[in-house]
Amino acid sequence: MACLDPQARLLSESLFSAWNDALLFRTLATLRLDVPVFDTVEDLRWQGPRSSFAEYRQRMKSPICFVAPLRLHRDPDD
Repeated sequence: MACLDPQARLLSESLFSAWNDALLFRTLATLRLDVPVFDTVEDLRWQGPRSSFAEYRQRMKSPICFVAPLRLHRDPDD
């Protein structure tokens, strides 16, 4: 049996130690066709932050961190 290059050995150990994470990410990245996600492409359009957005900011104690979504959303009536 040949000895592995030290770098190859480290890579192998790293991959095997994170095997469960790799399987999870593969599952998350797989397009599922057996569950409904949306009816039309228009359903994917971002409509701006939801009314509960301010509450989440308060719960996360990061009121400044989430200002960008509010600035990015422009009301079509404006």
